[in-house]
Amino acid sequence: MKSIFCVIGLLLSATVLSSCSVFGDEPYPRAEQNFFFSARPSFICDPECGWEMEAEVVAKADSSYGFGEGLTRFVALDLPDHALHLVNVGVSAAELPLDVGQRYRFEADAIFYGLVFPNPTALRVSDDEGLAFYGVSVAALPGTDDSGTGLDEVLLLPDGWGLRFEDTGREAEVGCGTATAYRAIVEHDGSRIRLLQGERGTLGGYDVEVRVSSRMVYDGSCIDGYSHEFSMVIARRAS
Repeated sequence: MKSIFCVIGLLLSATVLSSCSVFGDEPYPRAEQNFFFSARPSFICDPECGWEMEAEVVAKADSSYGFGEGLTRFVALDLPDHALHLVNVGVSAAELPLDVGQRYRFEADAIFYGLVFPNPTALRVSDDEGLAFYGVSVAALPGTDDSGTGLDEVLLLPDGWGLRFEDTGREAEVGCGTATAYRAIVEHDGSRIRLLQGERGTLGGYDVEVRVSSRMVYDGSCIDGYSHEFSMVIARRAS
């Protein structure tokens, strides 16, 4: 893991799969906005960057305007020599289980491929009780693609959690190719939950939301239609 001075300065684009036609009898599951966040002050990813730290949350606020509506506008972290803001975090402040005045361990990783391609990113937050929050978006569905981009290097999958996929055989034509829906099987402490993109459920003391889970095959008709193939958020439930 590289030092804090390689902190992420990315704002990842939203992923929306709009079906032109669907193959099969069942409707294609709708993707939700992929998880993303950025940091201020920002640092350069060349192309990979990551950081880990312990810090106290000194402020947390909802966003209520423009692009950021429904997101956490910022989380301010108190560091010895400066404050770090996580901004436009891809969940609402109510869904982000971080308490002001409490200390947490933050771990993040990202790869910057450029403005056209989906940039993998992951954020994991924990405390003495264990995992508090985890958000991830990757360019290629893990285990279903041999390109090697966006896979384990940024997953930061929490200890005690497992993740695998099964092909549903459900396909849809999208703007720049064909999408195949994959069901994510999320495992924790001997239990599991099976979710399509756009679905959420509970697993132990956590809410799990699979936002995107589709294998993409592009037809070359456009150069800016690439999207994340997998995105997920795990948040600890209030006790």
